[in-house]
Amino acid sequence: MFVHPRMTDNKDGSMIFEVTVNNEKEFIRWILQYGPAAEILEPASVRETFKSQLAQWTEMYK
Repeated sequence: MFVHPRMTDNKDGSMIFEVTVNNEKEFIRWILQYGPAAEILEPASVRETFKSQLAQWTEMYK
């Protein structure tokens, strides 16, 4: 799924993981395993897709 991953450790203990993916849906499934410990920064379209999915789940579990 990943092509040429790059990892950068930050001073605050966080890490930036940059990767090119060939399947957005599989990437979102993969990132879900990290729960709120992970944040999608870019691209905005993937971030918005993820936000939409979370909104649907929030509505479902009200």
